[in-house]
Amino acid sequence: GDMNMMDVDQLLFDLYVYSGNGYGYVLTCDAIHILIPCGEDRYPTLKELHRKVRQQQPCSYSSFLNDIAKISQLAWKRNPKLLNKYAHRELEKAPTAKEFIDILYTYILRNA
Repeated sequence: GDMNMMDVDQLLFDLYVYSGNGYGYVLTCDAIHILIPCGEDRYPTLKELHRKVRQQQPCSYSSFLNDIAKISQLAWKRNPKLLNKYAHRELEKAPTAKEFIDILYTYILRNA
C-alpha cells in the first residue's frame, strides 16, 4: 500500500474514537481498507462491502451496519466539528453507517 496514504485509524483517533469503543471500530477500518484500492469508479455496494469484511470479521449485515453506526454516533458526539470538516459539509445529525464510511473514504481519497 501507499505509505503516505493517511490512515483511517488516525482519522478516527482525531475524532476521539478508539479501538476500545467497540467492534464497529474494526469493521470501519476494514471497510475503508477494502475500499481504498477500489478507487471511486468501482465502488462496491454496502452489501458487497459487508461480504468482504465478513471474511475477516464475522458479523451479520445488520450488526455490520449497527456497529459502524455506533462508531459514527460516537464521533458525532465527541468531535462534530472535525466530522463536518471530513464530510465537507455541515451535518445535521450523526451520519448513517454508509454515510460515515463514505465520508472517511472520500476524505482519504481527496487527501491522498
